Amino acid sequence: MKYFAKSTFAAALLIAAFVTCAQAADGKTRVLLTFGGHGFEQEPFFAMFDGMKDIEYTKAPMPESADLLKPGLEKDYDVIVMYDMVGGITPEQQKAFVALLNKGIGLVSLHHNMGAHRNWDEFRKITGGKFIFEPAEIEGQQYPKSGWAHGQDMKVTVTDAELESFIAEINHIYPVLKLTLDDVCRWDAGLVPFGENAPGAKDLSYGKRSRLIDHGAEDGLEGLISLIGIRYTMGRGEAARAVDLVARKLGRNPPPIPVGSVPVHGGDLTDFEGFVAEAARRHAGLMDVDTVRALAQNHGTGLDAVAALAGERPEWAAPIPGSRVLGAEVVHAARSEMAVRLADVVLRRTDLGPGADPGDAAIRACARLMAPERGWDEATTEAEVADVRADLAAHRPRGPVAAG
Repeated sequence: MKYFAKSTFAAALLIAAFVTCAQAADGKTRVLLTFGGHGFEQEPFFAMFDGMKDIEYTKAPMPESADLLKPGLEKDYDVIVMYDMVGGITPEQQKAFVALLNKGIGLVSLHHNMGAHRNWDEFRKITGGKFIFEPAEIEGQQYPKSGWAHGQDMKVTVTDAELESFIAEINHIYPVLKLTLDDVCRWDAGLVPFGENAPGAKDLSYGKRSRLIDHGAEDGLEGLISLIGIRYTMGRGEAARAVDLVARKLGRNPPPIPVGSVPVHGGDLTDFEGFVAEAARRHAGLMDVDTVRALAQNHGTGLDAVAALAGERPEWAAPIPGSRVLGAEVVHAARSEMAVRLADVVLRRTDLGPGADPGDAAIRACARLMAPERGWDEATTEAEVADVRADLAAHRPRGPVAAG
């Protein structure tokens, strides 16, 4: 699951690059990334691109880089990722940009880019949407101002009564377990899209199937496709469906995408215990077989990258207090798995916190390893530790609790 967000965005880049069928000689997707005109958290945003090893990207601040968006750019880049929200560019630059798109280059429009070029209606047609700053008439229909709210937390509340109801269902099916609330060390919950429900219904049905929408067929908006995902486990297959649809609409007939047979990252092995035994022999003296097995369970055939880090420094080869998680896994998460917060490592990239509170010593050991990787000062490091502690406390049973 930790690769889903990364893989989903990478799928968007793949779809965009597919339009040109051109890539760098080393097989990487070449991206021109525009930004400017709207504030954003630069460190985690650029870290997302740094963490995708199958792309190479160039930062293009706008509007200073607008003159780059002209025919000829398609020879150097496969995809333009637009994250800017500039008010506009000159009429000459607009014409050059349209001419570039007609040459054939991928385009991904992100987030507040919907508010860019607010007085250039052609940009709305290019991206398939628009943030409306003032009431406007578009194609004969009146639209109000677009709404927005910044810094809003979606609160998900779980009570002991709800947990006990769930435990009762489990005990009904597996009575020998005799589970109680005392056996629950942590709960997790989230928001999912609703399915079809009657107006005023109380017991709402949630969405069970992803939706791939060809807006050309359904709404007459050619060139616009939407994918609404429901389950992380279906992300890979849904991305393949989207790529197939793009190919058909472009009149191309590529070979089927073998999602059912190509292993996921690190999963290219058939004999797990044999792989563990061989890896233990390769890394004998650096880690014992139980540590190798733990690494293999989380990283598969990618464990050698973690082992290489462990061999660089003794503190990276040492386990985090009270666990089998190596310091090298923390460093690897920061460098190769887009971990930008301490909670990313403790709760999502390693086995430390998903099941139970790993303890203050483990949390602080991770923080000491993360701080130089992310450039944190002492105050930021302490804030990161406090954030993890608050999350762990909020997800314990006993009394109503809320999580953002």
